[in-house]
Amino acid sequence: MGFVDKITGFFGALGESSHVVGTFPFWLKVLSLLSALYVLIFGGVFIYYYSRNAALLKASAILSAIERQALSGDVPAMTELSFSDSPRAFDIISSVLRNNLDEKIRVEAVNLLSNSKDSRKVQVLGDTLVSEKWLVAQACARALGRSNDPKSIPYLLLALKLKVDWVVAQASAEALGRFPPNDSIARALVSAMDAGESFEAEAAKQSLVHFGEFSLPYLLRNAETSTSAGGLIRTISTIRILAPADSQGALTSLRQSRIRILQNPDLAQNKALTEEYQMTIGELSDRGKQ
Repeated sequence: MGFVDKITGFFGALGESSHVVGTFPFWLKVLSLLSALYVLIFGGVFIYYYSRNAALLKASAILSAIERQALSGDVPAMTELSFSDSPRAFDIISSVLRNNLDEKIRVEAVNLLSNSKDSRKVQVLGDTLVSEKWLVAQACARALGRSNDPKSIPYLLLALKLKVDWVVAQASAEALGRFPPNDSIARALVSAMDAGESFEAEAAKQSLVHFGEFSLPYLLRNAETSTSAGGLIRTISTIRILAPADSQGALTSLRQSRIRILQNPDLAQNKALTEEYQMTIGELSDRGKQ
């Protein structure tokens, strides 16, 4: 039977089956439709996960003993493999990261991938960062920070924006501080410091401090617009750290910000915020007199 005959026969059988289903009562039609959807969805999922590792499955017959042990999640074998010349090392360790159920083993896979010279590592670590949470994603954020590869920045910015959990947000804020500062990073860190939970906010603050005076315009802008007492306290204290001795512009901006705060009953009654303004304005005034 030729190819055309096979196709014709398939669609003929499909037409006959649809005619038979048409004679079913309504409830049986619905059940048949749900069954077909079940087969399509789970069949598609199976094909997807099978194809992701098809190359490794196909090569399993020629894998060395150390490669098979590494693929099973044996950490010493994974470590040995990562230092070997095996062309399959990156794919095997990446497969462990994607598919192993043990969180500790997956974290070890992240750490090994971070030392790889393979150009694909940023994408693998970045995709894992924005799709996972807790310790695995935290390890990915730290690894991307150590990479010094600018392609890591969009993944870290997205992770900080998603705020899946405080562990990942904190690690992402810390990692962004390892890169040369730019507008996108500074805005994201100020936002995290202003609205984030304590751990990620403190990490964002430390990264902004690390950027030095580059952060100052973003901090002053936040002092003029923020309505978060905690965010304002962190912002003002960071300005006090970074403002230069001749910071008349920063001092003027803080005084205007203070007037705005006094017009907000909730913020005006915050003792810690009031004290932070007084301390910072007083210290900057003293610096200007020296």
